[in-house]
Amino acid sequence: MTPAKGSSSGKKLAPGETDTTSMWIDKHAPNCMEDLVINKKKVGEFLEIAEENGGGGFLVLHGPPGSCKNAMIKAYCSQRGTKLINHQ
Repeated sequence: MTPAKGSSSGKKLAPGETDTTSMWIDKHAPNCMEDLVINKKKVGEFLEIAEENGGGGFLVLHGPPGSCKNAMIKAYCSQRGTKLINHQ
């Protein structure tokens, strides 16, 4: 038995058992840029900007709700192994 992917509780789950403590959107979030279901041109633009100056520094994303801002940056950071710091 292994912890479920995206399990927030960290407890071991039996085969077929689901983690009910995590939100669906967190459990099924894309883990890499290829998993994103958005316009590939937008992904390319994002990658071009994010990789400027070696990929360091700050990046501020803005746009309407549901435009994949969080999913894109989380997938990017997950793929690169970069720590994401959210400012609320």
